[in-house]
Amino acid sequence: MAEFLDRRFRRYQSPVRIVAACGAVNPAALLARAGLQPSTQACTGTSLPPGGTLLLDYGCEYFGGVRLVTGYTGSDFQHEAPYRIRLTLGESVSEALGTPDNQHAIHDFTGVALPPMGRAEFGQSAFRFVRLENLESKRSFELLEASLVATGLDLEHRGRFESDDPRLNDIWRAAGRTVHLCMQEKLWDGAKRDQLVWMGDMHPELMAIAAIFGKVPVVEESMDCVRDETPLPEFMNRMPGYSLCWVLCQYDWYRCYGDREYLEKQRGYLNGLLDLFCRKVEDHEARFMEHNTFIDWAYAEEYDMTEGGFHALMVRGLATGRELALILEEAALAGRLERALVRLRQWPVTCGAAKSVCAARVLAGLEEPRAANAGKLSREPLRGMSPFHGLNLLEARALAGDEVGCLALVRDYWGAMLDLG
Repeated sequence: MAEFLDRRFRRYQSPVRIVAACGAVNPAALLARAGLQPSTQACTGTSLPPGGTLLLDYGCEYFGGVRLVTGYTGSDFQHEAPYRIRLTLGESVSEALGTPDNQHAIHDFTGVALPPMGRAEFGQSAFRFVRLENLESKRSFELLEASLVATGLDLEHRGRFESDDPRLNDIWRAAGRTVHLCMQEKLWDGAKRDQLVWMGDMHPELMAIAAIFGKVPVVEESMDCVRDETPLPEFMNRMPGYSLCWVLCQYDWYRCYGDREYLEKQRGYLNGLLDLFCRKVEDHEARFMEHNTFIDWAYAEEYDMTEGGFHALMVRGLATGRELALILEEAALAGRLERALVRLRQWPVTCGAAKSVCAARVLAGLEEPRAANAGKLSREPLRGMSPFHGLNLLEARALAGDEVGCLALVRDYWGAMLDLG
């Protein structure tokens, strides 16, 4: 028998605002109620007639679900049929009013059952707004509670940032909250979207977590999870580049905390993975992953973009692997990686015009930072910007000494997201 203890907190949050109410009687009753026990005694709540709707605002984004509690009906509730309702979750008002997609997590519950004089919970996603509709043709029901059930890890903010620029401060706080929402049972790429451990997404997440929360166990557990589900010679998340990102994660995590005991546990798999990439280079398979050289969602179908980016990731990953081999005193493997890097740097590749590819090449030592920044990265900084490679773009420009440009990019690109809500 398997058993898993969920260590996340579980908190009820009542809505802070009624955005809209159509036909609902006394909707404000929901604003100050959380954690109610259904009762046989009459209790004044919000009456929702047939076709009636409510649009609720919980103040900010949370991860979790919605808990609905219905009140005493005055009838024989034990034999009364459940109410049919529709419940939609949204990060924005427009999403909650529309038809959200149900990929990976259900955001649109249509025709679900709500028990009379009972409780029910719906949803495992990230959202701020909830729309509730009574689909019954004749029956009203009394809603006593509509709480958001928030879950997550109870973590202390160990890293701090405060400047004289309120916009930068807001972006820092939003970034911290975003990555916090992604730390659930494992470290996910998105609390609303895939809810999977994607190694490519995990590398920038790991760096943010180290800066804000410190050494959180869920990071190591997530790296180990993907390692254990990917026997060699398979690649993590079915993409060679994501196995290279696992190497980057291992290196940066060790660089942050120097945990030799944890790194030693990776020795066998790490050696095998690096051996696999060395063999590919030694066999002169310059295009050995021609159809799976993913580097950026923005250019997933454009090989002239992905080839140069993936080549840069290969160089960076193997160089990082060499550093890990030296730390683990694997001298023979380190020498082999050095020889593979010499060959790899000589491979002819098409780099394309993407800024994310240029940034990847800077970080791999294949382009001079100042020249790359002046020639491409700093020009029309918002044009061709890639959210998936935002950290790489900032690091590449910082290596060129363009801290002013980096801060301007943060304000204008990520700040615009805050402006949109």
